[in-house]
Amino acid sequence: MFKRSVFSLIVVLLASAILMGCASPTATPAPTAAPQPAAKPTEPPKPAPTAALPTPPPTPQTGPVYGGTLIVTIQKNLTSLDTPKAWSTMDWGTAAQLLYNGLYVFDKEMKLAPDLAAEMPKVSSDGLVYTILLKKGVKFHNGREVVAADFKYSMERNAMKESGSWAPAVPLKNIVGGQDVIDGKAKQADGIKVVDDYTIEFRLTKPDVYFVNSLTMVTNYVVPREEVAKWGADYGFHPVGTGPFVFKEWIPSQKLVFVRNPNYFKKGLPYLDSVVYELGREAAVSLLRFEKGEVDVLADGIPTGDIQRLSTDPKWSKYFQGAATFLWDYLGFNLKTPPFDKPQVRKAIAMAVNRNRLMQLIAGMGEKTNRLYPNIFECHSTDAEFGDPYPYNVEKAKALLAEAGYPNGFSTQAWFPASRAWTSRIGESLQQDLSAIGVKVELLQLETAVGDEKLKKGEIPMWAREWGSSFPDPFNHVTELFATAAIGAGNRFSYSNPKVDDLISKATATTDPAKRCATWKEIEKILFQDDMPAVPLFTLGWPDIRSPRTEGYIWHPMYKRPWYELLWIPKEKQ
Repeated sequence: MFKRSVFSLIVVLLASAILMGCASPTATPAPTAAPQPAAKPTEPPKPAPTAALPTPPPTPQTGPVYGGTLIVTIQKNLTSLDTPKAWSTMDWGTAAQLLYNGLYVFDKEMKLAPDLAAEMPKVSSDGLVYTILLKKGVKFHNGREVVAADFKYSMERNAMKESGSWAPAVPLKNIVGGQDVIDGKAKQADGIKVVDDYTIEFRLTKPDVYFVNSLTMVTNYVVPREEVAKWGADYGFHPVGTGPFVFKEWIPSQKLVFVRNPNYFKKGLPYLDSVVYELGREAAVSLLRFEKGEVDVLADGIPTGDIQRLSTDPKWSKYFQGAATFLWDYLGFNLKTPPFDKPQVRKAIAMAVNRNRLMQLIAGMGEKTNRLYPNIFECHSTDAEFGDPYPYNVEKAKALLAEAGYPNGFSTQAWFPASRAWTSRIGESLQQDLSAIGVKVELLQLETAVGDEKLKKGEIPMWAREWGSSFPDPFNHVTELFATAAIGAGNRFSYSNPKVDDLISKATATTDPAKRCATWKEIEKILFQDDMPAVPLFTLGWPDIRSPRTEGYIWHPMYKRPWYELLWIPKEKQ
């Protein structure tokens, strides 16, 4: 069963990685130690500047070696690898881990560290001006050096409506002139200044304790202007970044191919020759191939019926872990579509959902919840603090529907995509739960890209999805899902509450961590005790299993997969 204190699991896994020989981070606030292979690689790539991440743990026999292809299977196709349009967790996780880099990154211990920045920013005494120096010599996959103007362009592009970004307002809304870019009144923000090729300055409208954190979001990663201009709307299918792997080929619904970047700025990385995504692969078949050694990473996780077997099998249990994630699964409503415009209807549905059955269906890989923030977040609420305002109670749910004017229930449509192999039965379970209170649900069968577009247009009244935070803090969960400014982007609910917006501003300006957490918890109560724009279902755990063929395996809770740039395959297994 997935433990309640998932954060302790990360600590144990990281401690194990350190005991296996992983380099320890420096004691400074921004560790930039370069990863070094434990033994001389057999086919070293070109030298590169210093790296920001530690070395993967070597085996006692050989240490990391170069070569080999990592095979990753995925049930569905990806939508886009353009940074603003990488909506799904699979899209933005792939973009962030394989193709692109930003100014800063959360490292393997979830500590904020420089990525393409040379150091942590210099901040003015009033907290309004951030000056950031860039690493020199970093190159895009097309061979051109990255300069400060590229970051200005990329961040302004992300804020423009035509980019279709899932986070257009972060951090531009708090940069001088940024709101005009978001509103389409300007193409550039006066508050982003290119001092020289390797220095960029940001001037904020007000202090923002999350500004540097927001620079770690994939939407703010750097892209080359000339490649975006060359490919236009198709750039997301021909991505060019600075990351450890270079895009080579995309055959929709069949495969994606990435090859080693020989000019990667992190010295000695990556080790793999290539990473191949096999798309449209049914989960059960992928698992059979995994057990035969034909597949290395099950990107969608393990099918529910096989979790217990693999976690206890003497052969496989040593490779299995119930890993932590930042994923929050919910049942959402379009508040502009009757009857979901009535709070009583939304609260009735909250009381009709049988979360205990959901936990059985996902084989315990997660925690049922009636709140927003995963327990891995520092600011999460406890049971004592939050209580259970809408427990499972069919009769009370029916009474709430009658109070709202629907004593006999109603009919509606819903999109319940199976985002993971072990969540495939969630839709049918929710359909059955709601039928018990007279709500008849027609399940829409839509491809991810089609469903996302319909959500964006407000054409789906009810849906179940998951949200993966961009960093381990309530900020991203709240601002991208429930802020008024996020309507039309991450806020698919058309939810707007001025009090929540004011509290968001208060939290982002509060430097005292305890007071900031108290504000986030106040927001959480407004959302899920009063307004209920969505029904929290569970925070998702991950049934992860490592291929015996791979070494240097370190789980990434934010991206729900191993650090690809640290993985290596021994020569005898390549």
